Amino acid sequence: MSLTTIIHTMGARIVRNAPTILSVAASAGVVATGYLAYKAGNELYSVKTKYENAMKEYPDPSTERATTLRKQFLWDTAKILAPTVISGAATVGCIVWSNHLATKQIVAITGAYKSLETAFKTYREKMVEAVGEKKVNEIMARPIELSLDSPDYKKISELESVYGMIEDVFKASPYARLIDDTSTVWDPSEDYLFMNISAVQNWANRRLRTKGHLFLNEVYDQLGVSRTPEGSVCGWIANSENGDGYVDFGNPESCAWRYYDGVRKHDVTECVLDFNIDGVIWDQI
Repeated sequence: MSLTTIIHTMGARIVRNAPTILSVAASAGVVATGYLAYKAGNELYSVKTKYENAMKEYPDPSTERATTLRKQFLWDTAKILAPTVISGAATVGCIVWSNHLATKQIVAITGAYKSLETAFKTYREKMVEAVGEKKVNEIMARPIELSLDSPDYKKISELESVYGMIEDVFKASPYARLIDDTSTVWDPSEDYLFMNISAVQNWANRRLRTKGHLFLNEVYDQLGVSRTPEGSVCGWIANSENGDGYVDFGNPESCAWRYYDGVRKHDVTECVLDFNIDGVIWDQI
């Protein structure tokens, strides 16, 4: 394992365990803040006593010496209380940030398993076609309705029925994405479009070999499509026993269609990409 891979792996583990790390830090912060508050209380009592004794010599508070003593007392008080305030603020920050990160991770994992559930429902539909509803019900105990959650499925479903093949891709994979003119890799030239997609795939494989892991959202970023919650926990692991060990976008040319663009005055191409992810890798790094 190279030094670069070790660094990226350790960084990913820190991010993954950040809520736990922050929670431990917050627990230590509570203890530290309590100790500092106790210590500050004793010191402040001593400073206050000293100040009151000094002020007895200057009954007139308007004198210059009395004013100097008050300023000195305020400055000493601030120095005494500062560590307690800083520690308390840091503790609250750790608690709030830990909860924020934990919530984001729960949302991402929930989204990932929801996507897997969608893929499983599609698989069941295929099983019904193959062996019949009765047999599948005996195996599965209850029927399951298909639900499509891909962010690009709605747009595809609005196309003409001749794009039924493309629709099947979204049914088969909840991670499939549409590459159209909103994507940064899209190009009016079909040749450049497929060259750009190939370049991103090559980049993804190099990234996977370098880091040792790759999240789906990283690929989405390079393709210029929106991130998804499941993309933050799903992806690839280098040399994985449960996956292919490399990144593949399928065959975009087989999932492409052409139409006449009235603005550009020529035919343009759009396509759908599917990804051979290993599954949820967040807990395997």
